[in-house]
Amino acid sequence: MKQVVVSSFYSSTGGMSTYVKSVVDHSDKENTYLITDDISLVDLSESERYFSVFSASRFMTCLKLMSCFLKINPEHIQSHGRWYLNLTVVLYKFTALLNPFLNVPTTYVVKHTDITESKAKSLIFRFIDEMFTKVLFPSHYFMKKCITSVGYNPSKCCVVYPGVPSLVGPGPDLFDLEVDGRKVITYVGKFVLPGKVRGLFELIEGFSKAFKINNDLVLVIVGDGPLYGVIVEKIKRSGLPDDAVKILSGISNPSKLYGISSLHCHISFGDTFGLVVLESLSHGVNTLINDFGDFKKIGPVDGLNFTEPSGDHIASNILRIIESPELVDVEKLQATFSWAVTARLLSGRSVSVS
Repeated sequence: MKQVVVSSFYSSTGGMSTYVKSVVDHSDKENTYLITDDISLVDLSESERYFSVFSASRFMTCLKLMSCFLKINPEHIQSHGRWYLNLTVVLYKFTALLNPFLNVPTTYVVKHTDITESKAKSLIFRFIDEMFTKVLFPSHYFMKKCITSVGYNPSKCCVVYPGVPSLVGPGPDLFDLEVDGRKVITYVGKFVLPGKVRGLFELIEGFSKAFKINNDLVLVIVGDGPLYGVIVEKIKRSGLPDDAVKILSGISNPSKLYGISSLHCHISFGDTFGLVVLESLSHGVNTLINDFGDFKKIGPVDGLNFTEPSGDHIASNILRIIESPELVDVEKLQATFSWAVTARLLSGRSVSVS
């Protein structure tokens, strides 16, 4: 069965290389096509099945995407993309219904965001998603939030946990960072949603308090977005030395970041699941989070630590974990979160997902 994976998800911070590509790697490769905004993240030796349709114009992007669909004639489409990409999938499905020479594909949309402050926008996104065969969410928490606040059809909604990212050893060209042997605390995120930025504010405050007790630490933040300036201003007001916090706009390979990390922190008031939590744990890095998504429901995971989302609690936990890190059981993690299972469910061969 020919399937197409469309994605614009999380590519600027490196997640694309371990998220959607992992689904492709665990699917029927000969019949799987990947359409993304950065084909440098995939093996170009198989480039006849990888397409980049993105341009400065949304209209041209959608036109190129529609052209790819007509060329491939897929039997299954899964979209991890922006709303206008999802709309293009819907329009193609209508086109296929009217054309006897085209397959009418099953269509899955994987939701990561799209709950906005604007009720009108949320209703538009919901209308587009109603045209899909299944609407998949990365956590029960996010699915219930969408059903309650936006009115999604529960009969179409399913939960599919992401799998553990593919493990790739860190390369020798890590980063041009002057860490001088200090313990590296890491954070990865997009500076877009106020809830996520609020969580990063708490992390900066907690790190500042921990730094006053142990100045052998450095915080490396990876991310970009419209609230970038707000983050920089928060760091300046924290009173931390200039070399105590480093900000990178993006990374092509997350393994390089986790290869130098002693502790990964992800404090958030707006995340749906937190793929970066799986990324850090899968690289054997102790990880500190507050209670969001479904992580507490999943059960204990070695190396995963919880904290109250306040500066004092974060500081005490940073100092505790840096002093006595826990051994992460990567094999157990991989058994809990399996890309093979995820890929099988998303491929359209099974729709009985839970």
